[in-house]
Amino acid sequence: MHLRGPSVALFFVVSMVLAGLLAGCAGGGDQAKGGGEQSQEAQGEATQADAPVAKIALGTIVSVKPDRRKIILRPSTEQQGDRLVFKVIDDAQITLDDKPAEMADVLEGQKAQIQYVTFNEQNRARVVGLISSGEGTGG
Repeated sequence: MHLRGPSVALFFVVSMVLAGLLAGCAGGGDQAKGGGEQSQEAQGEATQADAPVAKIALGTIVSVKPDRRKIILRPSTEQQGDRLVFKVIDDAQITLDDKPAEMADVLEGQKAQIQYVTFNEQNRARVVGLISSGEGTGG
């Protein structure tokens, strides 16, 4: 009987160690799964951080290339620099004095409000609001 005591105790200790190892392995799987969820969340945040942010520029149009759908604007604020170059996207909303317009209606010297996003280091105009040169000085 004396031999059974240490055998039972040894069996109990080995069982506890194996149970701990198995639980540790299962926990590692859960951690990996949880880590995957965190990675997906982090990727989602990174995707949101990389998502283009809509910006607005106000200023005067200094150059237009309708065939290339490009507008160069002199911003009215110094924070935006000396000039901004925009690629007007194909489905951009263009208005002249709050009426629908086309790229052909964009002229040098017009005041403009351009809503745009920067994607791959290129400013892409989504909304171009033009004010005819006769108007826009009133207030």
